[in-house]
Amino acid sequence: MKFIENLAKGSLVLLFGIFLSKLLSYIYRVIVARYLGSSDYGLLILGLAVFGVANLIASLGMRSGVLRYVSFYLGKKDYKKVKGVILSSLKLTFILGVFLGVILFFVSDFLAINLFHNSKLIILLKILAVGLPFVAMLDILLGVFLGFQKPKYEVINDKVIRSIVQILVTLFLIMLGYNVLGAAWGFVIGVITSTLLSLFILEFKLLKFLKSFVNHIKMTKELVNFSWPLVLTLVSGLIISYIDTFMLGYFKTASEVGIYNVALPTSALLLILPAALFVNMLSAMTNLYAQKKLNELKKVYNTVVRWLFLINFPIFLFIIFFSEGIITSLFGKEYLSANLALIVLSLGYLFHSLISYPNISVLEVFKRTKTILLINVIITVLNIIINYLLIPEYGIIGAAIGTGGSFILGAILFFLITKDIAKLSPKFISYWKIFLASIISIFVVYLLSTFLNVSLMSLIILFIALIVIYNLLMFLIKGFTKEDLIAFKAVLTGVFNR
Repeated sequence: MKFIENLAKGSLVLLFGIFLSKLLSYIYRVIVARYLGSSDYGLLILGLAVFGVANLIASLGMRSGVLRYVSFYLGKKDYKKVKGVILSSLKLTFILGVFLGVILFFVSDFLAINLFHNSKLIILLKILAVGLPFVAMLDILLGVFLGFQKPKYEVINDKVIRSIVQILVTLFLIMLGYNVLGAAWGFVIGVITSTLLSLFILEFKLLKFLKSFVNHIKMTKELVNFSWPLVLTLVSGLIISYIDTFMLGYFKTASEVGIYNVALPTSALLLILPAALFVNMLSAMTNLYAQKKLNELKKVYNTVVRWLFLINFPIFLFIIFFSEGIITSLFGKEYLSANLALIVLSLGYLFHSLISYPNISVLEVFKRTKTILLINVIITVLNIIINYLLIPEYGIIGAAIGTGGSFILGAILFFLITKDIAKLSPKFISYWKIFLASIISIFVVYLLSTFLNVSLMSLIILFIALIVIYNLLMFLIKGFTKEDLIAFKAVLTGVFNR
């Protein structure tokens, strides 16, 4: 059971970093949505979606390549090539970032008026264009930190400092009356701050021992050859992430984009745990697969899926039962129409977190990356078709059905393919105690809620009550397995020994 303990401990740091990142990012959205209203918030979301697409092109998906080659050449102590990887990737992405930033600056009028039918988006896109060279470089620098096995620099720079600067600058500029432009500048200044700090750390913390190697070996061709196939997978993921927002912006109003993007990040909170477990699960299963320990690999798979269901299912039920309260207490009554979209999206993200995430890990271990890409392409095409058919008539509900439905179909496909290739499938029938405890707990908490007024504080109290009742029931009906208790003990040990 040592691998279970290591999996739990190893995921703790990642869980903290991802949770903090999601929390700060969510706070940024709450602030912008509450202070600016749905229309201006929707404008910002559209601008950030365009910015995200441009960033993908500027970075060429090179972060994974940089991580791989920095780690590889450090292991070989070939410091000239390490420096070559870093300098080649930074130069290329900076040039592409400047080039695309200039293009975005000058085509902002066309995009705003002809694609999204809103002239207020012009100045917003011009502001965001300033940040493109910096965010492209930042993506590379974060890959360098991981290549040097210094994830703390990634967490501090990207997930903490960047988010805090964005929140503080945005609040300050909004109070000065700059509204949505202030939010855009807050985002850009956060990116620039994080990039400059990352460059400082690279120069004075990581590259000290490389200074004697004045010359470096250019690695541009090798990096591009490795990275460009990954762009296809990233593009499909980006389309799934943004197509609903883009189509809402094209067919509907900025206000509806804003309302929809209250439901989207809230439902996506269900991905925090699988994102934290994903890296360590992949590493553990790859190691076991290399040693041909397939039975232990199966245990890791079943344990992770169980943990995901154990934690995410009661959270999903809480979102479903208290969707209206969550939206109104955090974002305001103006966004209440996002209620049904939140429920639909949460169902899609539940399937995505419980089935897609662990099965993608298995397919990567079995070197079936083309299969992953094929399924992602199918999901992407389906998402586009459903959104195109439903959004013009049903608006945000149509967008939610398109995205949520695509996630569910993807989960089914990943489940069937993994079962066929690796002979692995989750034992959902054996999770009946988790299901029972979750259902009873949510009904008890829902009854308690009838005695409280809807507010952020009452929701926090009810969520804590859900956790307490749920865990008590699980202990009473002996729902926790030996692996669960080992993991729980490992996490507590990891927390209190720090």
